[in-house]
Amino acid sequence: MTTEKKFIDGMRYSAPSEKAPAWVKGHISVQVDPFIRFATGNCDERGWLNIDVKESKAGNLYLELSTYRPGSAKPKSTPEDEAVEALDIPEGGDLPF
Repeated sequence: MTTEKKFIDGMRYSAPSEKAPAWVKGHISVQVDPFIRFATGNCDERGWLNIDVKESKAGNLYLELSTYRPGSAKPKSTPEDEAVEALDIPEGGDLPF
């Protein structure tokens, strides 16, 4: 099941300037009015809006609304996870050989 990406209205991430020191990892700009509308319509029942910083296939970072909710559907497993599960390693990690 694929969920549609929901980008953050009124918020933008920019890579740091080439002149920026190494400890500066980026810059976030917020256009207040669109962001307030977006945040109000997308926050959870406790008033939190969770945002993920992700990397595109082209290597650019972007901001996306996090739709993860504890207790919701199990996160997608990777092929590596499935390969480890297929090994059927006993609890505690002891291998039978």
